[in-house]
Amino acid sequence: MLSTLLLGSTAALAATGAGTTTTNATTNSAITAPSASATVSDLMSGASVQVSTVGPTDTTFHSQEAAYNTPLVGSNSWHGFLRQSARNITVNLDGYHALNTISIQMEQQGSLGIYFPNQIQFEAYNNGKWYTIGTVHPAVPTTNVVTNVQTFSVNASGITAQKVRIHFPVDVWVFARNVDVQGNLATATSASIPTTLNPVPSEGTSPMLATSTAAHGIHNMLLVYTDGATASQSVWSTSDFLPMVAHQQPDGTLNGEMFDTFLFLPYNSLKDTQAGWSGYITNLFAPNQQLSALNAAVAQANQALNTPNRKVKVVLTMPYPKFGDGNWGTINGQEINFSGSVGDPVARGARDAAMSWYLNLLLQNWTSANFTNLQLAGIYWGNEQVDYSAPGEVQIVQDAVSDVHQHNLPIFWIPFYDASGLDSWRSFGFDAAWLQPNYVELGTNNTSRLTNAEQLAATYGLGMELEVATGAITPTAATFYNNTINQLTQDEFGGGVSHAFYAGSKGLVQAAQSSQPYLRAVYDNTYNFIQNTSVK
Repeated sequence: MLSTLLLGSTAALAATGAGTTTTNATTNSAITAPSASATVSDLMSGASVQVSTVGPTDTTFHSQEAAYNTPLVGSNSWHGFLRQSARNITVNLDGYHALNTISIQMEQQGSLGIYFPNQIQFEAYNNGKWYTIGTVHPAVPTTNVVTNVQTFSVNASGITAQKVRIHFPVDVWVFARNVDVQGNLATATSASIPTTLNPVPSEGTSPMLATSTAAHGIHNMLLVYTDGATASQSVWSTSDFLPMVAHQQPDGTLNGEMFDTFLFLPYNSLKDTQAGWSGYITNLFAPNQQLSALNAAVAQANQALNTPNRKVKVVLTMPYPKFGDGNWGTINGQEINFSGSVGDPVARGARDAAMSWYLNLLLQNWTSANFTNLQLAGIYWGNEQVDYSAPGEVQIVQDAVSDVHQHNLPIFWIPFYDASGLDSWRSFGFDAAWLQPNYVELGTNNTSRLTNAEQLAATYGLGMELEVATGAITPTAATFYNNTINQLTQDEFGGGVSHAFYAGSKGLVQAAQSSQPYLRAVYDNTYNFIQNTSVK
């Protein structure tokens, strides 16, 4: 699954930050207003500031943001943060102080990939726990193309603390400066946190297990791309599916089960139109190929393995209705346009209508097909990030989730490494998610990407994707894939964890049918990995 990670231009970024206006936003329903007689002073003169990455540090991103490592206090220059999930800025005061306000200034310049975080959370520390003071959202949307500077501030009256923290996600670039804490200069003997404040939820420590409720019974799921540019890519036959359903030895005999779930999804070339979407469905349910071929392959495997009642799970895709893609088609005589209108400026209504139309048609075809060896496990959301800079993005995702749930089905997601929205996947309503390490994409044998992905998966409760290759499986690609299997096994991310497998266009089919030892080993190693994960 290929996704380009926007890194930004350091030369262009260096010129930002002038000629802007400042707005303020505050929210804090749990804290009382400050007393008119309270003495408010700057508490930063005796404080220290620490920045930490939430999750693993990526060496590539870290080296780029090092060019913007200016002080967060007392400087008009911007401190740059690049991807890597989220940041915590912790302010250690010189003692316990009664607080008044906590604030930070940030810049947005979307043309350079600099965006306000979708929210900034302010926290205070007491007795081993962090407590949420308040959460502040941008006053202007991330879709606003005008350069903006905003001071995010929260009322912290009623709190006495020595340590405060500012937490925010980093989706591309975040530029910040002027961290400030105001309060009473007199020191207290201990911290005091109002009972109305809630503790910050602790981070997770486990990836998504195959036996968990969230995984919906998915142990090992193969991504199946169809309806591509050429017939050899887009058409899956029964003979293609057979070695994916059951392990096929070189002489053609079957001796064990392979994948238990198949995710059908279109190539990126799918047109964002009604004709494109309906054509994809027609292709998906065509006789003797795609779903029909998988159903037949399961029947053959069941006979060979003497597993007459086995069904494999199927996940089908909801295409991503991208804002700005223009005329999609018509529903009941009504034109559906993804570029918006006066009454529907971000095309939310239009895109919702298209998604509902598509989902109804998809499920009608599924019911009519009555596949005897297939079980519909859920729907996959066909975009690998939640792009906060796209108009109406969060609402569209949540609307898709609601639509799928109304059909009593779960909805799944596979974001790319460090994708926007990764840390908030549950808040969007997704029922399960798997993380792409994008290790093969890096093109270098740096297994720290794999261990970083493991850490993210454990933190956010994600399953893991294994990537075979983005194109032909060369000896180098085979080495990377075998490294993935070995690393996951070594780190106990094999047995018990729910996995997705990306193999491009029939990569594992070609490996199964190959007489080249290194290529055949890719297939056999996959089977051994699946067997080890299935028995735990």
